[in-house]
Amino acid sequence: MLSRTIIEDDAFMELPNTARFLYVYLTLNADDDGLVSGVRLLSRMIGSTKKDVQRLVDIGYLLPLSDRVMALTHWHVANTIRKDCYHPSVFEKEKSLIKQAESKIYVYADVTNPLRVRNETVTQLDKTDKSDQLEQTDKQEQTEQTDEKMDIESASDNAFESEFESVWSLYPKKIGHDEAFEAFKDARKNGVPADLIREKINEYLTHIDAKNTEYRFIKNGGTWFKSRGWIDEYDTAPERNTTPERNTNPALVFDQRSDDLDKVLMDL
Repeated sequence: MLSRTIIEDDAFMELPNTARFLYVYLTLNADDDGLVSGVRLLSRMIGSTKKDVQRLVDIGYLLPLSDRVMALTHWHVANTIRKDCYHPSVFEKEKSLIKQAESKIYVYADVTNPLRVRNETVTQLDKTDKSDQLEQTDKQEQTEQTDEKMDIESASDNAFESEFESVWSLYPKKIGHDEAFEAFKDARKNGVPADLIREKINEYLTHIDAKNTEYRFIKNGGTWFKSRGWIDEYDTAPERNTTPERNTNPALVFDQRSDDLDKVLMDL
């Protein structure tokens, strides 16, 4: 459970989205004592970084207890677990390193604990200095992302040509090659992975096969790429045959035709 007191705090709101999302994800994965293991692995799974983990430690939201286990400092501020539902943490050794303060937050139990000393040194930094550090880190990450984007944007047509031809070979209706190539280049320069485009073409092929789409109704390659077909969702469920079965019994067919003829003669 999350407390609005925590997630609406100024210090929390100033964190990057990746760090805030990481905190929410760790809360969902913590045990009943607020301890969570494999923090760095979990951060990689959701696209966060080591810097995001360190940010949460720096502002006092996480307490490192070992190389693999951390405690959510405000766990008992936000969570009250019934005794009949409570399951003690399996990390007994790590849990023994912390205790609850009067404010219900976790603190280190031993004042000589090197982890405690390091954490308190960080939390006693001047807020302005800390803000400057976070701002500098954010600028560095933005610079790295900008450099990566510029590398993609500055890539020559030749760099994308072989990649495009590999993708183009999958498309069933090869009309509009040049238009498709221009759309492909723009997509790649905007960060669209070639594997995604390739995957969506295969999905479109499955859709065509499932719906028995006639060749004339398949989109031209140039049209599919220009309309960014990789963002579409395709129905790959087989098409049901809704046409009623015709009666092929010769005797019944003859009787039906005889009845129809008699009706016509009567009308005359």
